[in-house]
Amino acid sequence: MFWQKRLHNVFLPWLAASGLYALWYLITGGWQKLYETVHVRENGYLVITNSWFVLTLLLFCLIFFISFRKFCDQIGRGIFCCFCLVTLFIVLAYFAGLGAWWYYSSYAFLTGMLYQWSENCSLRKRSDKLFQRVVLILAATIFVLSYGARILNARYVGNAAISIAACLCASAVFPLMVFILQRKIMVVNRFWIFLGKISFEIYLLHELAYQMLRSSLLYIKSDTVYVLMVIFITIITAIMFQRLMKGFQKVSGFLGS
Repeated sequence: MFWQKRLHNVFLPWLAASGLYALWYLITGGWQKLYETVHVRENGYLVITNSWFVLTLLLFCLIFFISFRKFCDQIGRGIFCCFCLVTLFIVLAYFAGLGAWWYYSSYAFLTGMLYQWSENCSLRKRSDKLFQRVVLILAATIFVLSYGARILNARYVGNAAISIAACLCASAVFPLMVFILQRKIMVVNRFWIFLGKISFEIYLLHELAYQMLRSSLLYIKSDTVYVLMVIFITIITAIMFQRLMKGFQKVSGFLGS
């Protein structure tokens, strides 16, 4: 059930969207364009060049599943196991030559787990406001220092390890600031809720929209019109794509039963 839900909700839409991109490249440039797009190691040889998030999300779900299947009654050990496996992924991704965007934000996955774990701590319940203020100050300090270190390293040192470490630290503490601030500043309306429901489909299809509107078949010169049309077409196609995938899931579920 754990993997069936994620395969239906994450992997199958990504696979279907990849097919749409491949078809577009074949129509506009043939096999040569498809090969040139896919044959990039930094992107992980993906048809959707910015879809690394989908694969890392599935990988981290697998890491979570493995860790807490082994340490189901020991939360601390389960999180530590996740940390070790995520760190292993970062090292392997670096030496495999993948782009840094594949692993820069990896520790944010652990941050969410730790913050949720803190919800059950007795200290967290007794001093909620104090806990949040301390964490927010520490997170903001680490975030600023990390980016400061990255800027100084880029100007004076040029060490890749320092740059990666700074980005990992900054991305790990950034969710903490968001988690805490959203408790005080809530921006909720129907439009944001609507976009939230199709956010994954927007992520998958937006690159295809801006490629189509400035291609050999159709080229919109005006930047303003181009941006507005990309937004409009992305939202419309995201709605249609989501409904299509839900219909496919219902049919496949019915046939499977």
